[in-house]
Amino acid sequence: MTKHEILKRFAIDNYHLYKHDPEMLEFITGLIAEGIYRMPHKHTGLISEASNQSGQRCHEHYWGRKDSANKIVEQIRKNRSEDRILSLIKSRSRVHYTTSAENTRLIKYSNFFWREAYELAGIKLIKFVPKTRKYTYLIEGKSYEDKKEIVKDYNINIGQIDYRCRSTSEKWLDWNFKEIEN
Repeated sequence: MTKHEILKRFAIDNYHLYKHDPEMLEFITGLIAEGIYRMPHKHTGLISEASNQSGQRCHEHYWGRKDSANKIVEQIRKNRSEDRILSLIKSRSRVHYTTSAENTRLIKYSNFFWREAYELAGIKLIKFVPKTRKYTYLIEGKSYEDKKEIVKDYNINIGQIDYRCRSTSEKWLDWNFKEIEN
């Protein structure tokens, strides 16, 4: 059973147990909201320009967790199918990358549709393109840009390169690497 399915089961079962007790239903709704926060995040592929430039990554649930929890309870109240409830939970676990400051700035626009909220908060989203890490290897005084050259020169496999470069053994002190800025 996935975490999404566990939250679905929790939401449905507890709604039916406490639907006539407003105080408990509010408490259950809060727990559903917390569950959404703790769900595995599904990234949308979008990032704010500020986050992209600064490198700071905050998971921003663009569907507010409290509103999402209320929506889930509403769908259960309307007797929607369990598959529909599960889909809703999964959809509300989606996130964009923003900075922490942007995430906080969005709070006052929580009653707007997310695209409008982003616009009002001055946040521009762009496609997220993860940076690929590139390394320069310094092996026994010689610089290499490609592991394949090291494999050829030393007749070893690629895994041995990483092992030797990370090793603290005196035997491999002349095997180093450093990340190249993209």
